[in-house]
Amino acid sequence: MSEPRRRSARSRKPQGSGDPLPLPQPAESSPTRASGVNGDIEKTDPDHVMTNPKSKLARMDLSEEMFTFDTWISLSLESREELSKLLPPTAFSTFIPRIDPAHPSVAGSDPMDIDLLSERGPEALDPMFFSDSHFLAALRTFQDHLHSGWLTEEHRMKTEKYRAGIEGGSLHATWKDEAWSQSQVEENVATSQRSTAREFKLTDLAEAGFLGVGDILSYRRTFTLANVTVEKDIMIAGCGGFSKSIVVLVPSGTTRYLPPALASSSIPTEDLLPEDHSLLQMTITTPSSIESGILDTDNRVDKLQRTHGNAWKHLTVWKFLQGGGTDGLAFPEKGGRQSTGTLNYLRSSVQ
Repeated sequence: MSEPRRRSARSRKPQGSGDPLPLPQPAESSPTRASGVNGDIEKTDPDHVMTNPKSKLARMDLSEEMFTFDTWISLSLESREELSKLLPPTAFSTFIPRIDPAHPSVAGSDPMDIDLLSERGPEALDPMFFSDSHFLAALRTFQDHLHSGWLTEEHRMKTEKYRAGIEGGSLHATWKDEAWSQSQVEENVATSQRSTAREFKLTDLAEAGFLGVGDILSYRRTFTLANVTVEKDIMIAGCGGFSKSIVVLVPSGTTRYLPPALASSSIPTEDLLPEDHSLLQMTITTPSSIESGILDTDNRVDKLQRTHGNAWKHLTVWKFLQGGGTDGLAFPEKGGRQSTGTLNYLRSSVQ
């Protein structure tokens, strides 16, 4: 027979005095923990990654961290085969440019013959495809749309509602002419306010990083009265200083391009300058002074034939860009530089 249980002789503490009663511990599946797990799952959900503005894809450098040839070869063969079906024929090293079958010179040929000649398997993918300017532009466009929230379900529903309203006639859409006129009024007001504040100078572009020593300014303009198109490349040899001026090197006469040794160099040095003094040095402050100096040097357009124009639109900037692809190889006279836009375009980016 078992002994009866003994009661403890310790007196209980009255409730409300002394140490508080221990609270029950939360279970392993507490709401806090569950929300954290759901948050992690949500961040890796394909729909979240591809549509949410807070997705990692909206903040990372896609061309360096994800869409590379190393990432491509790390995928399984089955995945690469499926992705290859989505790529254009030009992405493969076996692609051969051909005349369109609709052209009269190849009339009567079967267009299927051309498709069969090009192998589009994953092993034939050109590694340079990931650095192609068209592919990089498409990546930036996707990332811009993702960051702006244009890929969300909410935005898609708003777009469909707007399109349905336009097609059904229940929603009025501003005519393009009306929208353009309104935007021009707003732009002209903003431009006049900026112009009254101060005059924009080339050194402002230099301070913003759009111009620098070693950059090439390519000038091109057609003068109808003289029936002449003037083209000339000049190089920036110095910029800034107290006078807010820029020093440029200009080929003399009607010479269009800079010497190859100078054009291929990132910084103009004295040892690269030709000994025949075929390069002229000018100190300028505005695009108009650059244009006047080029036309005076070219000496084919009389001053009476120089109609008024916007010199900001006739000068294009060429720079060495880090990891900028292979576009610069198509213009050897620019020394491998790439075009970043006209001075007028760059100025609008700063203002």
